[in-house]
Amino acid sequence: MPATMNRADALISLERLASECSREGWDGYGAEPVRPGTVAQAGRFLDALPKQFPVPAPGVEPDGCVTLEWYESPDWIVSVSVSPDCRLDYAAILSTLKQHGSCVFADAIPATVLDLVKQFCSKVD
Repeated sequence: MPATMNRADALISLERLASECSREGWDGYGAEPVRPGTVAQAGRFLDALPKQFPVPAPGVEPDGCVTLEWYESPDWIVSVSVSPDCRLDYAAILSTLKQHGSCVFADAIPATVLDLVKQFCSKVD
């Protein structure tokens, strides 16, 4: 896995991305703006992440959600989409395991998502 960033770097990167993508059509194709509430939810997710886990790389999506991604290779990845309404949409490819779903985030990361990140880390360590 490429060198991981620390939480402070991830938050700085997230704020920069949110600023760059804060107006409608930021991608040139009608993308929704990233709202401050979405950035705040993503920050709470990062704060709730157990300290032993690597910090995911932040990104933004055309629907205005924030993506937090752990990536090793195309067949070893966990991606979590954070929405402003406390919903997490997640997808993982961990070799032959392929899993996706949605859950509610209420300041504690759901066990399903934590388990996927644990499995991701098991190969990377």
